[in-house]
Amino acid sequence: MIARISTLTLAFIICSMQDIHASLEIDAFTADYPAAVAQLTCIGHPPNVRIVSLGGVINTQLDSIPDIALVAAHGLGRNADQCVMSFQGHKLGVSRIQKGQGGDVDGDWAVLTLNGRFPKHIRRLGWFSDVANNWESFAIKGGRVSLLKFANGEIGKSCDIRIPRGGMKDSSDGNALILSDCLSLPGMSGAPAIVEVNGLPTIIGLSIGTRYDLTPPPLEWRSRANLIRLVDTVVEDAIVRAIALELI
Repeated sequence: MIARISTLTLAFIICSMQDIHASLEIDAFTADYPAAVAQLTCIGHPPNVRIVSLGGVINTQLDSIPDIALVAAHGLGRNADQCVMSFQGHKLGVSRIQKGQGGDVDGDWAVLTLNGRFPKHIRRLGWFSDVANNWESFAIKGGRVSLLKFANGEIGKSCDIRIPRGGMKDSSDGNALILSDCLSLPGMSGAPAIVEVNGLPTIIGLSIGTRYDLTPPPLEWRSRANLIRLVDTVVEDAIVRAIALELI
């Protein structure tokens, strides 16, 4: 019985996202969108070290289930009960974690199920799978995205970035990563990278670190680049599973 409910739930969730997935109307997103980022704080090693990063809260289209967030895996501590996500003074613990697999940087992502929901005024974001929607065609055309971030401890304005053509780097999955020319500061890991899909701000990836290789050798170290882990079908499946588990 549980398996049957799970299958029906997955089908419902996938169908509910078809309005976004059916269209390739992808545009740059440059407007201010300050209320879409929550801060993740975890206990690291040794125990007195705090790890601070960011995460985008997912629009599941279901108000009856806990919030679900997409974050960078390296921002997590050893135990879910030692992590807290906060938004404008509201704090939620973490009940479930699904992490990317493998030692490569394309596995540096995690989907969190939170203990409750943030206030309604947080702007939850839809997600966009690059494989299902031919994301590469947008990147090849020099499409611009925005990286949501914090400024001076508060949620700040978005930062426009441009994806270099042929910029896929350092991945066991050649389509999982892209480079941008936006600086990534400490504490910005997990910041959602967004575009506009059908007129809605939509997560297409998350910031996972920096590199020095936008400039060709031997001067590549002079150009610091932001590394973005795209939302592909692997990440999308984890989001769908997280939603399904709350409906069973």
